[in-house]
Amino acid sequence: MGWRIIGSFPHHIPKAVCIVAPHTSNWDFFIGIAARSEFGILAHYLAKRELFDSPFGWFFRITHGIPVDRKNKHHLTEEIIQRSTAKDTFYIAITPEGTRKNVCRWKSGFYNIAMNAQMPIIPFGLDYQTKSVIIGDAFYPTGNYSEDLIHFGDFFKSCIPKNSDNWCADFE
Repeated sequence: MGWRIIGSFPHHIPKAVCIVAPHTSNWDFFIGIAARSEFGILAHYLAKRELFDSPFGWFFRITHGIPVDRKNKHHLTEEIIQRSTAKDTFYIAITPEGTRKNVCRWKSGFYNIAMNAQMPIIPFGLDYQTKSVIIGDAFYPTGNYSEDLIHFGDFFKSCIPKNSDNWCADFE
């Protein structure tokens, strides 16, 4: 597809929350799946439950998706933490916006998972201008959510999304 990877996946880190942004297009999913294959890792991901109930639900299940009922979260954060503690190696890919629409307030679940499971957060930027997946350094959350978000804002501000109208670069 002509995409390249900038940086290298930190295979020495056995468990991590991988945040992927900007998320403005369905194409982001396919680029993420291709990148995951290139890294040679098994990373679970969150996706809306409706995808798993569709005729293509089998695809989302075999690619290790975890369905999210957006109307009833049912302790999803705790479920992910339990899954991570039961494994020696565990990666979960999350789009912190939680949607392809323009939102300036990220969902905090990725941060809560990382804090409670004592896992680092690895940012993955999708830059459509350069057709690059950019891997950031592993970041260990401090417990100060608003301060830590500044770190991610600095990382993602140079990423050009597929649909710029759906990306709020000044998120909180």
